[in-house]
Amino acid sequence: MRPWMMNFVPERETFTSVPIWVRLYTLPLDYWQMESLSAIGNKLGRFVKISKATKKGKYTSFARIRVEMDLSVALPDEVILEVLDEDWVQTVD
Repeated sequence: MRPWMMNFVPERETFTSVPIWVRLYTLPLDYWQMESLSAIGNKLGRFVKISKATKKGKYTSFARIRVEMDLSVALPDEVILEVLDEDWVQTVD
């Protein structure tokens, strides 16, 4: 057992954030790059990473990113992005 785990008791710990996977359906192709997905993740919380399947283009109906979310704030249903000088409302699942 790792030394830091010896004193870990889940019942006594409080978590303020948790990493979650977020799916972004109908995301415009201009936003499938690392920089764009990272920016979207940071609008939701703190961007952590892109799923391997998204990197490889395995799914074309959604992009999947991991975001560390503050537990005191509800996950938004959408984020607003700017695509070709117009606002794009991106749903979040």
